[in-house]
Amino acid sequence: MPKLQRPKPSLGIKLLAALLVLGLCYGGYAAFMAAPWVSTTVLVAVVASTMVTTHHNRRTLQSLASQRAGESICGFARSFDPRVVDTWVVRAVYEQLQAELDDLSSQFPVRASDDLLDNLLLDPDDLDMSLAPDIAQRTGRSLDHADGNPYFGKVHTARDLVLFFNAQARTGTA
Repeated sequence: MPKLQRPKPSLGIKLLAALLVLGLCYGGYAAFMAAPWVSTTVLVAVVASTMVTTHHNRRTLQSLASQRAGESICGFARSFDPRVVDTWVVRAVYEQLQAELDDLSSQFPVRASDDLLDNLLLDPDDLDMSLAPDIAQRTGRSLDHADGNPYFGKVHTARDLVLFFNAQARTGTA
């Protein structure tokens, strides 16, 4: 199974990111100078909300993980028929879901029946913009013509994610 290889950002991307950060810093400074109490209150509210949500999500996943002590990829893989489903897809989905959850709960024992949004607390944008391309790269599957996939728009669980990628065409790079 190939490891995920992220391309190094080009100089142009680095400069664009630096300009964006400088612009945000300037905007924050200008807002603070115009209305310091409002700016401070908004900043504190955003930081507090983020911290509370992260803490809640971490506790929820750690509680779920403790109920699944001893489970591993073996149980996840047994949920699929290896004569029908590519085992590389099974492994890539399992490992990338774990990587996505690593900040909240390391080595989280994923089950095929886990709902990606409700159980695993994943963000829909992260699924589309980060997780799916990473799985596609590792499995050598293309995301082109995904709208023709019978699972397109129906991915709710880890099982659905495996079946979605299993139904995608190979790129020939894996």
